[in-house]
Formats: sequence, structure tokens, C-alpha cells
Amino acid sequence: MDLGIDSVVLHGKGGKQRRVRLGPQTARILRRYIRSRNRRTGIDDVPQLWIALKGARRLRAAGIKIRLKRLGEKAGITNLFAHRWRHR
Repeated sequence: MDLGIDSVVLHGKGGKQRRVRLGPQTARILRRYIRSRNRRTGIDDVPQLWIALKGARRLRAAGIKIRLKRLGEKAGITNLFAHRWRHR
């Protein structure tokens, strides 16, 4: 992750890596999340970016699905899931 130039490196199928640019608002929100995340106690041993709401542990795939669904409902978006943006 290089938030100095607003981009992240994603790891895809077959171990391929690609750099993806972030919009300025997304980069700003991501920087804010990282600052907040780093203030949690015991987080130094968790290399994953997304962490569970409680405790110092990574957020698993099922947790990401649940959180995304709840955030969508809160925003008034029904039937929200990550795969929705795959080919956009």
C-alpha cells in the first residue's frame, strides 16, 4: 500500500500482483481507518488490513460479507455484496 501516491497493490489469481489507483476520497478514508486501526492494542501482530470489531484479530471472509451487508443496509442499499463490482 502506497498512500503517498494513492494506490494499493492487490494480489489476484495465480499470484499476479497489480497496482490499483485510489480516488482521493477513498485514499483519505483508508488513511483514517489505518490510523484508527493502529491505535488498537495488540494489533502489531496482525498483518492483515481489515480487523474484527472486537479483539486484535483479522477479519475473516465471512466477517467481511456480514459487515458489507450491514453497511449496505445502513446506507439504504439492499442486496449488497462484494462480487457485485467484479466486472465494473
